[in-house]
Amino acid sequence: MSHPRLYFDLNRAQQNLRKLVDRIAVADIGVSSVQLAVLFLVREKDRTPLEIATALNLDQSAVTGLMRRMLRSELIEQHPNPDDGRSRLVTLSDRGRSVTAHTADLLPSFNEALAGGFSKGEIEVIDRFLNRVAELTEEDL
Repeated sequence: MSHPRLYFDLNRAQQNLRKLVDRIAVADIGVSSVQLAVLFLVREKDRTPLEIATALNLDQSAVTGLMRRMLRSELIEQHPNPDDGRSRLVTLSDRGRSVTAHTADLLPSFNEALAGGFSKGEIEVIDRFLNRVAELTEEDL
């Protein structure tokens, strides 16, 4: 079963969600949705810029600029990678830990708003669909 506007609708939803989160996050804590994504990735474990780029599906050059801005804003720190002397590890700064702690309190309300009006079974289907889309490759299209 094909949906003639699925790509358009999904893209529009993603753009709207990113803009909403950016407005809320920037107004509340002064960080963008992409910076929040980096903070939550690094909160799980220290990561290299390449790992961040891969996880967020961003170009390495975009991550380089993003890291520079986040370092200037004192959201992250970079340290030598003990496993690879050629790379650096990104870690949370004290401010980054504070931002993630504060933002973690906001996420349940975001998720509730997104799930509003859908049953648990429908949310499971949506989750499965979004994960499939996130894992698509050129061979799949």
